Amino acid sequence: MRSIGQRFVYPNLGFLDLWCFRIAGPGLGNILITWARAVVLAHKNNLPIIEPTWLNFKPGSILRRERDMRSYHNLFLCHNSEYIKGLKKVYVLLFANKIPEKVWCNNARKTRKREVVVCRGIEGMFDPLIPYRKIVIQKLKQIVRRENEPQGTNEEFIGVHIRRGDFSEPKDGVLESGKINYRIPIEWYIDRVTILRKYIGNLPVKVFSDGTDQELKNVLRMEKVEKISGVSALQEMLMLSRSKILIGSGSTFSLWAAYIGAMPSIWYPGQYHADFSKMDEFKGAWETGIGEPLPVEVMKSKTV
Repeated sequence: MRSIGQRFVYPNLGFLDLWCFRIAGPGLGNILITWARAVVLAHKNNLPIIEPTWLNFKPGSILRRERDMRSYHNLFLCHNSEYIKGLKKVYVLLFANKIPEKVWCNNARKTRKREVVVCRGIEGMFDPLIPYRKIVIQKLKQIVRRENEPQGTNEEFIGVHIRRGDFSEPKDGVLESGKINYRIPIEWYIDRVTILRKYIGNLPVKVFSDGTDQELKNVLRMEKVEKISGVSALQEMLMLSRSKILIGSGSTFSLWAAYIGAMPSIWYPGQYHADFSKMDEFKGAWETGIGEPLPVEVMKSKTV
């Protein structure tokens, strides 16, 4: 009797994946969702993972002259022993049957052929990752380069993520609820920090943003506010996950920080694109507009 063919899981991070580098495609928060879904699938089915193609060339970032070119090649370890990589990666991807994740999960079958189950996109967002949060965080820590590990003391702080970069300005400066990939008004962040400090005290604020100092000037003028700079996007995400309370943007970058840190979080109306309420460590997430009071639960986070 012929043996069953070997199966692998491959997180295809899109757009144009040439196996040794990618061209264009989604940002760090989105590709980590694809990677994490592959990690969960491999864990549940005891399958080996083919190393993702982290290295990315993003023409848009170059044309916009962004501070972070989002190449991601220097964020993760390349010698993780759990991954299929190098020439074996190329060989398997060249000659194995490719099966989309959803198709395979709906019709997993025994076969004598070599198969690669391909994970792509961010369908379901964090929902399939919530029951496996501890495993995902453990696997993420294993592949983070040492220089990208979070820095800083154990000082409590309010973490603020302000996404600019390739996000668009809303028409007439008004962001309608539920719209995605738009910039949240700077005034909202200022208002939320001001109101939050009335509840929990004058904690330091750390701003994580791809915006310029000129774009953020009104936030940076506030008392005890520091913009984190000179570190990688991954390091920023991991530092943001240590916030006592998070004020997020509408980006998956903010959502990753909330997923890892499980801290109380505040979001612009219609910009909380997840539901972490089923996480054991969940401490609350609220969508509030400018001038609106914060929920009474926030007072439980008051610094003693």
